[in-house]
Amino acid sequence: MPDAQDKKPDPKLFFETDRFQKAALIVLVALALVLFALEFTGLRYGYTEADKIPAFYILYAGVGAALVGFASVAFRKLFLRGKTFYGERGVESEKHPLEDLDERLDRDA
Repeated sequence: MPDAQDKKPDPKLFFETDRFQKAALIVLVALALVLFALEFTGLRYGYTEADKIPAFYILYAGVGAALVGFASVAFRKLFLRGKTFYGERGVESEKHPLEDLDERLDRDA
């Protein structure tokens, strides 16, 4: 019976390759730059004073995303339980099924 260590890792899918991720990042950054440049062309008809500020929605979204990120880090520090929170009843304290596989196979035979 082969060991679990002998298993070969699954090959990466196309979308998981470094080449695809770099290309996707370049495309997204280029698209963002084009949209940012287009933000300053054309007439603006804002309903509020904030709508009339150039690149307002880009800045608003960026600040909002940063706030969500900082809030998630803060909540994680507040509410995350330690690795030993459950002690002896935790999943980490269980024996791995492959540890005593030979003994169990000998016993069942």
